[in-house]
Amino acid sequence: MSLEARITPARPDVASAHLRDGPVIGLHVRHGNGGVTGHARYWESFAAAIGRCVRAVEAALAALGRGAPVLLCTDSEPVEQVLRARLDAVLVRDKPFRAVGQGELHLGPWGPGSLRDALIEMLLLAECQALIRFPPGSFFSFPAAVLKRT
Repeated sequence: MSLEARITPARPDVASAHLRDGPVIGLHVRHGNGGVTGHARYWESFAAAIGRCVRAVEAALAALGRGAPVLLCTDSEPVEQVLRARLDAVLVRDKPFRAVGQGELHLGPWGPGSLRDALIEMLLLAECQALIRFPPGSFFSFPAAVLKRT
């Protein structure tokens, strides 16, 4: 069975559990967790990077309304913990993280399962009314993908 065939039936259940009526802000934060990625330069200061994410969410809240929850999708448990503490109404999907410093979430022993998690999260992000991507440089950074939801 193809990966698409396995993910597509699960999507409505996941969406109903994580999304709601009204606007939702999608926040996709890639950290890399010590892996060799193009994201390391954006994380030279963890506090500054988190601050950029928080400011972007604040701007989205000003546009969509203070009651909009934030769907957080990240590859880093420390990033998730800090953003959950700094932001109100954060929605996350439970998933296993690799230990701090052990590299990319989508590599290693959890590769296949974490790829499924990532695809489900990308589908959920596509349902959000606002989308924030940090750092820039993914599929969701391309204007055609972002503007599709307007």
